Amino acid sequence: MSKKLIPIRGFKRAAIFFLGIILATTAFSQEDVIDPAIIASGEKLYNANCTQCHAINEVVIGPALKGIEERRERPWLISWIKNSQKVIESGDEYAVALYEKYKKVAMPAYPFTDAEIISVLEYIDVASKVVPQVAAVVATGEKNGAGGSNEGMSNTFMYAILIVFIFVLGLILVVLGLIISLLTKYIGTTNEVSREDQELIVDQEVDIFAFVKSNTVLGMIIFIFVAVGLKTGIDGLFTIGVQQGYMPTQPIAYSHELHAGQYEIDCNYCHTGVRKSKSANIPSANICMNCHVAIKTESKEIQKIYAAIDYDPETGEYGEDTKPIEW
Repeated sequence: MSKKLIPIRGFKRAAIFFLGIILATTAFSQEDVIDPAIIASGEKLYNANCTQCHAINEVVIGPALKGIEERRERPWLISWIKNSQKVIESGDEYAVALYEKYKKVAMPAYPFTDAEIISVLEYIDVASKVVPQVAAVVATGEKNGAGGSNEGMSNTFMYAILIVFIFVLGLILVVLGLIISLLTKYIGTTNEVSREDQELIVDQEVDIFAFVKSNTVLGMIIFIFVAVGLKTGIDGLFTIGVQQGYMPTQPIAYSHELHAGQYEIDCNYCHTGVRKSKSANIPSANICMNCHVAIKTESKEIQKIYAAIDYDPETGEYGEDTKPIEW
């Protein structure tokens, strides 16, 4: 039987066809692959500039950012991030509605490049898919009693463990010291004492009860209890509230009634450690500038902030002649 031969030209066409399919499939599969460096760059910019007003899944000062590109297209978002006031003044309905909804707190203008803004948007998209899982784990932990109410008990337990550990460690060190002393004595007298005396030195016992009652052990116990007592007393003094009612004249007339009351700005926005520390920390001027780089720039009080951080509102540049605000 004669075999039918497939022309070489047919092989070439088939090879080109399948190669085209492979390349197209590869290109399609890699279309959504994002460079990790872009995500990392976006995360850095997001953490440095966005977290004071935004969260991925929660409304803070501004809206939650999850699904932001489903609500607006990238060109609009780029324009908004670069200069939100300009977009609002253009009469854009969505921008005006957003401005009104969030109590007319304007978003600061950011001099980012398009590539930098895109990296932030890419990070938000990735974080939107990860954060809910983390939040679920945190919520589960709180339901299981992992909240702040057990923190004090945990600290007390750790203090107790630390005290026992120090005490046991001290006992071990003292016993080792006795053993070393005994061995040193034995080695130093080996050539000078009789066989019976050597056996007596080796066989001598350590009286544990006498050791526990010794001045060394008692001194260690007293020291530990005094140290723990002082630490507990000092911690307790911070809870007395000796600064209640303390109202000095401030260098800048800041109104909590306006910011926290009328505008309902969360306390944690300015006092970033208020929910974790024993007292509300003093905010940095950078937090003020998140809003006041564009709001009330003509105010005399805001001008004091500009002077402290050496900021020129006309050029938008910072100098080096800075000085602390003496709150």
